[in-house]
Amino acid sequence: MRRLAIMGANLFPTPEAIEPDFLAFLRKQHQQEQLAEVPNPNRARLLRLLLQEPQMTFAELRRVAAPTLVMAGQHDVILEAHTQALAKALPQSKLIIFPKASHYAPQEVPTAFNKAVLSFLQR
Repeated sequence: MRRLAIMGANLFPTPEAIEPDFLAFLRKQHQQEQLAEVPNPNRARLLRLLLQEPQMTFAELRRVAAPTLVMAGQHDVILEAHTQALAKALPQSKLIIFPKASHYAPQEVPTAFNKAVLSFLQR
């Protein structure tokens, strides 16, 4: 059976899903990039992506049939309430919040992260 593992995911880039201070930071960076004398197209594209995507609903998420591992760091920029709601909307999900980790849990706690993902995918 196919499985899905997601880390620090959000359905929509709003203050209901993402730390408001981080969103403000991204908006400021995007503004500065637009005003730059020599804009960096890759940076501009990444900032646009972070500020505009994805645009999904919880109803759409409920149609995901694959077992899904939903992961986030305890100090993630994605709000824990949003991560929990995301896991709740997925019909076959398992939720893991990595203690003392941020959005960069794969780099901060690689052993725990890899163990969780491999264990889930090998079921």
